[in-house]
Formats: sequence, C-alpha cells, structure tokens
Amino acid sequence: MPGHSDSWLLAVDSYAYFNGQLLTDLFFPELIRDPVVDPACVPAAAQLRLTCGAPDVIYGEAVHHWRSGDDLELSCFGAGEWFRLELPGEIVTHIDTRNRHIYYETGAGVEPHTLRHFLIDQALPRLLGHLGAMIVHGACVTDGSRSLVFLGETGAGKSTLCGSFAADGWTVLSDDCLLLEPENPPRVHGAYGGIRLWPDSLEHLGLEKETMGLMTGGSDKTRVRLAAPGLTGGYPLNMAVVLKASESLGLARLTASQAVMALVAGSFNLDPGNSLLSRNKLRRYAELIENGLTIHTCHYPRDFSALDRIKALLIEALPEQPVS
Repeated sequence: MPGHSDSWLLAVDSYAYFNGQLLTDLFFPELIRDPVVDPACVPAAAQLRLTCGAPDVIYGEAVHHWRSGDDLELSCFGAGEWFRLELPGEIVTHIDTRNRHIYYETGAGVEPHTLRHFLIDQALPRLLGHLGAMIVHGACVTDGSRSLVFLGETGAGKSTLCGSFAADGWTVLSDDCLLLEPENPPRVHGAYGGIRLWPDSLEHLGLEKETMGLMTGGSDKTRVRLAAPGLTGGYPLNMAVVLKASESLGLARLTASQAVMALVAGSFNLDPGNSLLSRNKLRRYAELIENGLTIHTCHYPRDFSALDRIKALLIEALPEQPVS
C-alpha cells in the first residue's frame, strides 16, 4: 500500500481542519493555512492526509447507499480498513482509515470547487466519524463565550440563520460539519468558517461582495467568505436547535433520549451498520447531554422578515453556561 515519506511532506500544504491538521496536495481557499510550519511536529492522531491517487484495493459489496428520494447521492464500499466513498459518476475516494489518508480521483469535467466541497464536507468528516469523532451535520455561531448549534435537513435554513447572526457580529464556526466534544462543559469545533447561500439569502443579507463562486456544479448555492474563527481549542457548547419550518415561532426542549437521537440522525459515518461504533457514539452523545448540552426544536416561519424575531428568541433561551 502507499506509504509516506519526508519528501512527500515537503510537497504538500497544511491547513487547519476542525481541531487538527490537514496535509494535502490540493489548494483549499475555504480553509485556514495551519500556523505549524513543520508537520512532523504534529502528532499523527491530529493529522489527516489527502492526495490524488488510485490505490490498488479490491472492494467488496456496498456497505451503504445514501439516497434522496429515488436519487442515489453517495455509495460506500468496504475492504477491511479501507473504504471507497463515491459521488456516482463524478468523484471516487479511497479511504485508508488506519493511516487517516484519503486518495481521490475525479471524472472528466468535474469542477475544482465540486471536488473540494465533496472532500471537506463529505469524505473527511465521514473518515473522522468512522474513527470515533462525534461529527454532525450542523451549523454553529459563537460570540466567544456562548455557542449555538443549528441542526436540520439540508435546506432547513441553517446557513441563512448563520449569515444573519454574522451580520450582528457573531462568528460562524461552520455551516455544514461540526465536531462535538463531551467535556464538562461540552465544546464545539467547526470544520472551517464561511457559509453557502442561495441567491435570495445572499441578496437579503447583503453578502454578494464576499462570494467565492458557486459551491458545486448544477447548484445555485454560492460559498461566502466570512471572518475566520480563531485557531483555538474549541468553544463552549451551550445549546442546539433542530430547525423545523412552521407558520408560527416557538421553542420546545427535547427529552434526553430525543436529544441523543437528534444527534445520531445528523452523524457522519462511513458504515452506519457498524454496531460497535454506533453503540459507542450513542454513549458519547448521551454524555454530551448529561454534561449540560440542551437541544430544542425550533419551529419558525421561513420568511426573511422573521429573522430578527427568531434570533431574539434563540438568544433569550441561550444559557450563559451549559446547564444540567
């Protein structure tokens, strides 16, 4: 299997990603360059590697297919400690879980931003999730001492709310992938700053001048550059809300078991059928709740004119410290 060498380390860039370091042969304008000059000084357990290549691995049957209605979105195949995660017809990744290394291949005509989006918002989070990290599909804003996480399906309004909070001076940690840590109190890390918005949200929030181009081919969503969060040990995690569109506005706190299942529903995995990994994650999600993370359902009207009322409701409910 492919190995690593000091000469390889000299040929790559290093970026901050969650609470670790990403070494890659790709340029990522979405990410912050890691201030650590010598990657050899970073523990292997805090590094991820990402390079172009096609290792000679024979995979078995699919371990999982992700679908949206009748459309096949992602497929994953396994071969021991290796996985093949693919965006059908466009991108194939070979994931070496032992060495925390992803190799990527692309089909003809795949745009660079489509590849980057797939790698930093799908392949890398799923690798970390398989290694035991609590990576969830969500967005997060912080004022430095308080952090608010938005959970929900794609299109639920997470990015628009993040952009509206950012206009009020809050920092966006991420609008897609979050790393949760069940410390006491809990903490949260974003994969990288920035948000992705539909044209109407861009216009309403006045962020057109900050755009970095279309997010993926065939999508009208645009990636928006915002002030980057500081490179820290994470931020206090005070509250999360599951966004649900409704004609009225309101908050309802979930029970402990409901809160755990809301986190499970948003988890990033390579092999959702891995029962041992699933049990370990259930235990750690329960620990998050025990250590003070509260989760609510937020019913809200999908109307730009309601954004200020939504933010006021959430800020009023947001505790200064995580609560038991």
